[in-house]
Amino acid sequence: MITTTVLVTGASGFIGRYLVLKLLQQGDRVFALLRNPKVQLAQLHTWLQQQGIDPVDLNRMESVQGDFSQQTLGISQADWQRMGLVSVVYQCAALYQWNLTQQQARQINVIAPLKLMQLASQHVQLERFVQVSGYMLKVESHLQKLGIDCQQPDQTNWPQVYKKVGSYEASKLESHFVIKDAARQQGIALTLILPAAIIGNSQHGELDAAQPIYQTFKDLLQQRLAAIPGSKKHRLPMISVDYVAAFMAKIASVSESIDQEYLLLDNATPSLQQVLKIGAEAAQVTAPTNHIPIAVLQCLSRWHWLATTLNIAAEALPFIRTESFDTRQADDMAQKLGLEKPRINHVIQQTARYVQQDLANHLS
Repeated sequence: MITTTVLVTGASGFIGRYLVLKLLQQGDRVFALLRNPKVQLAQLHTWLQQQGIDPVDLNRMESVQGDFSQQTLGISQADWQRMGLVSVVYQCAALYQWNLTQQQARQINVIAPLKLMQLASQHVQLERFVQVSGYMLKVESHLQKLGIDCQQPDQTNWPQVYKKVGSYEASKLESHFVIKDAARQQGIALTLILPAAIIGNSQHGELDAAQPIYQTFKDLLQQRLAAIPGSKKHRLPMISVDYVAAFMAKIASVSESIDQEYLLLDNATPSLQQVLKIGAEAAQVTAPTNHIPIAVLQCLSRWHWLATTLNIAAEALPFIRTESFDTRQADDMAQKLGLEKPRINHVIQQTARYVQQDLANHLS
């Protein structure tokens, strides 16, 4: 069996650790980029063993210290030499937070990935660079409203985009186009992954508390969700974390995926009203039935104290959509890879139960 040597950034994050799990399961050698290896490696080892990874297989994973807030990413020359056989880089690291400054978001989400691509091309046997973007890049009306021309992204007034949509989303949009341009200029084989909102593990519902859907379920379970954002048609497109990780782990070995973008999204995601109903029934609580228009939420979010009180994040509102998406390219590829999307309603149920149990564990 041929073993691929890979580098995973953001390896302690939600997508990152599930990706490491899938890579180890398929026999790859993994370098995990961590800000604090002494603490995070032990935590990652414990989690991986809980997922069924044999302690012997953990020997195929090594940690590398790195910090995307530093100009050289905090990776030593000795570590680059140690990673000399790396052929695939999975760029999963991101600063996922609302109300960031433009400088904070650009350093981690735009400048650092570019630097990573440059350094990897210099120091390792780079055959593929896999970058995680987001599904909003497939909402043409949204991009047009922001003044982004996909054919000529270099003509975009990015400071204006940051003002319109917020630093997190703007930095992810900018990074997508910047990485594509850099890969084209440097002749680097690039694959872009555009996941929908990440929901829990399809088997047991595990969901990182930093994920927005966790907060939504938390509010639901604690009966603090007074109304449903948007109309009866609005939904938050979702996809399970283990499906995303499985797709990513396999995609780098497929030559036809070079210079391709894969939208990982389940069009069977029900309306937000139905999602909350499914989650409420699973957790045996009452779901809200009243709706509040997105436009009203956007107005309310302008008052910081009110937005904080009501837990309204203006930057999150554009992610709630009414349209369907064309996922045929990713679905066809998934079929070739032997992957099948888990039933989204089942994942919603499992996620709600997981959040309920997780909240109970923190109270006990």
